[in-house]
Amino acid sequence: MTTRQEPAAQDLRIGADEVKARLAAGETATLLDVRNDRPWETSAVKIAGAIRIQPADWYIDSSWPKDRLTVVY
Repeated sequence: MTTRQEPAAQDLRIGADEVKARLAAGETATLLDVRNDRPWETSAVKIAGAIRIQPADWYIDSSWPKDRLTVVY
């Protein structure tokens, strides 16, 4: 019998440079902006097309496509 092991959180992390490179290479991604209100409101940097989600409302949705990159920041 085999068991499916979930990757550790650190194994799922990638840096901004890798995200940029993958997007530049044409990879499709879902971008989720889960910053707290104040940092989000005062930030001059917001990624076009990112989905804004309140941190308290964020969860992993099992219906998300598994064949594309999902970035939570």
